Amino acid sequence: MTLLLMMVVGSAATTSAAVDPAGASSCAFEVAGRGCSLLSWDLAGLATHLRGAAALRLNDSWPEPYLIAPPCQTVDVSACPACKAVCTGGSTCGEGDGPVGVQLEPFKTNAGGADPKAPCSEGSRCYAIGGARPRAQPIDPADPELGLHLAYPGGDGARELHHWIYCDKNASATTIPTTLVTFDASLPGYNVNWTSAMGCPTVSKSNCSSAGIPKPTPEQLAWQQGEIMALIHFNMATFYGEGGCGPGNWLGKNGSSNPENFAPTNLDTDNWAISMKELGVKESVLTAKHGCGFCIWPTTAKLPDGSPYGYNVNPKLDVIGSYVESMQKAGIGAYYTSVRCNRCNPICWYPTDVCAC
Repeated sequence: MTLLLMMVVGSAATTSAAVDPAGASSCAFEVAGRGCSLLSWDLAGLATHLRGAAALRLNDSWPEPYLIAPPCQTVDVSACPACKAVCTGGSTCGEGDGPVGVQLEPFKTNAGGADPKAPCSEGSRCYAIGGARPRAQPIDPADPELGLHLAYPGGDGARELHHWIYCDKNASATTIPTTLVTFDASLPGYNVNWTSAMGCPTVSKSNCSSAGIPKPTPEQLAWQQGEIMALIHFNMATFYGEGGCGPGNWLGKNGSSNPENFAPTNLDTDNWAISMKELGVKESVLTAKHGCGFCIWPTTAKLPDGSPYGYNVNPKLDVIGSYVESMQKAGIGAYYTSVRCNRCNPICWYPTDVCAC
């Protein structure tokens, strides 16, 4: 199944309240599902019961406190002196403007063990997490109804915020995240998990028509119906194994450079065809000349000095001709291809000290 994501939400609201339902009125997302179905989520009502609250106060395992806004909303940092320089996207903060989340400094104790220093106090650390506009996708593309994943890029030091909103039709409307904030280096970012009925998408039909669905061409259909194709490599390496034309075995009378050593005596291309037929092969390709530069058909090609090319299978054999005939008898499509490597071709990997031509 292919999923096409379309986000129909505007930029995040920026209001004087940390959690303002009216400011989150546009928090809708649509994802194309199976066929012409559309999966849609409307998160505008998520955590609206937190009206006037300072934001979601969450911790991680260190512990470090976080202020996190629900999806499509921002955190009001005006009451937190440590965060007075923090705002969404790194721009100059306007009145009531703020990030979608902040990471605060843990409680500290001054010398003597008295007067704990609050995370929001002047001079404490405050990092913005996430930016203003989220990327949206299903939590699991193979099962879009599992829920929605919102990823807010940006933040100080590229700190992303990820809301994972899991579908639970029986969950209370006032459910908020209660688990620890976790960091995932593979995203990378900070995760906040929700379980809510608003994580369950509404499924509807779109207006797509069959005319708008791409269809394969006749040539593409024919290729797909071929299903199984065989690729055959038959060359000097067949006799010498891996690295059949390598420098280590190229020279000498018994080396792979000697055309007399490329002389099959029991060639049976009908047997190739029988094996392919039993496998269900409908098309096949044979390499007529592989990287070693040996031709598997009788050739009268000459080298630049006029001498015979000579690097081919036993001149009495026409492997390509036999192959084509066997494939035709078996009803298997037959094609052949030639690698652009000749013996001593400088674009190939043969060492220059073994190339005399």
